[in-house]
Amino acid sequence: MYYHKIHYLLVCSIFCLFLLPLQTLGQTKLLTEDELLEAKVYTTLKEALQNPDSVFKFKLRNRLLEKVPEELFQFKNIQSLELEVNHFRQFPVGVLRFKKLQVLRLGKNYFRNVPEEIAQLKHLRVLDLQWNYLTTLPENLAKLKKLKELNIKWNAFEVFPEIVTKLSSLEKLTMHFNKLKRIPASIGKLSKLQYLEMSGNELIGLPNSIGNLKELLSLDVSDNHFISLPQEVGTLSNLEILDLGNNQITRLNSKRIQMLVAAKKLNKIWVLPDNLHSLKQLKTLDLVGNQLTKLPSEVSKIKSLTTLDLSANENLDLKMVCSQLKQLPRLGIVGLRYCKLTALPPELGELTQLQGLDLYENQLTQLPKEMGNLKRLQVLILIKNAFTKSTQKKIREMMKHSEVIFGEYEGRN
Repeated sequence: MYYHKIHYLLVCSIFCLFLLPLQTLGQTKLLTEDELLEAKVYTTLKEALQNPDSVFKFKLRNRLLEKVPEELFQFKNIQSLELEVNHFRQFPVGVLRFKKLQVLRLGKNYFRNVPEEIAQLKHLRVLDLQWNYLTTLPENLAKLKKLKELNIKWNAFEVFPEIVTKLSSLEKLTMHFNKLKRIPASIGKLSKLQYLEMSGNELIGLPNSIGNLKELLSLDVSDNHFISLPQEVGTLSNLEILDLGNNQITRLNSKRIQMLVAAKKLNKIWVLPDNLHSLKQLKTLDLVGNQLTKLPSEVSKIKSLTTLDLSANENLDLKMVCSQLKQLPRLGIVGLRYCKLTALPPELGELTQLQGLDLYENQLTQLPKEMGNLKRLQVLILIKNAFTKSTQKKIREMMKHSEVIFGEYEGRN
């Protein structure tokens, strides 16, 4: 009896040893983030069918789809699926059959709800639902423990979906252009968050708990109704980009800018936290469209700044601003678009650290000779000003060490 048991166990062990590789052969492991990034993207069934077990990424964009094609389900190893710009009027539940999904992109469709069953996609790292009609998110979203990136911009959220604050692994949250009026204090629970993008809402402030987001690298609250920022922003020691202006302005024409100003759609931040200079990593600061006459005093203390955008501030005392900018030793790029400047002060030529200067769409007819001192300046943008051909020639001679861009708008007389 004893020997029979030994023989039985031995046979079972050998059987398992041979069976395990056969089972594993049919189960493709999850790719790492880098492996998935490098994997081939398939866009047609014909191509994918040539090697179906190696189809990890599939993109069917702008195909007028109303549901997930049945043919797609034969590719069992899909881990990244892009179904953007289609005609899904309801959430395409077929995607839930791809249990290995790590990346799911369903932007620019027409659905209004996300089902609770989304939690079945337990390996999901990236969920992109931008440009739909969402007003809420399911409670089960919190079960996506691996979710690092959530994009729900250009939807119809009027209330911040609190369930988002339970996504403990979240590193990037994008909610541009919704109708949010406040961010809850619970945002401070997202301890791993690195990017918080909230432009184009109706926010008037940030909760003090924003100071808990110690990993934050970029904070974008442009195109809102801010008057001030909480002191806690000055404690975000890893912050590199702080956008307090209106990103869209640098890509809009002057008529649109005037509409935004008239409608009070721009931030009006006159006072910044007096501890902002503590942000030793801050490199980019956007103060577009804040009706400034000079820089908030705290800005000239941020010695790490390399890029500063002051565009669409039409009442700037540029002489005063130049004296403040001289205190920023690393400042390389300055944006002064749409500022209605008719002349530049000689003091601008003292900013010898500048490498890029953008003066797009002002009312300039001359440049001060002192700008010839800007030997490090690589790019000077002068598009949509009022320079004559002869003036253009003189400027090019004076700024011969720089690439001067006039564009098609000058030189007509």
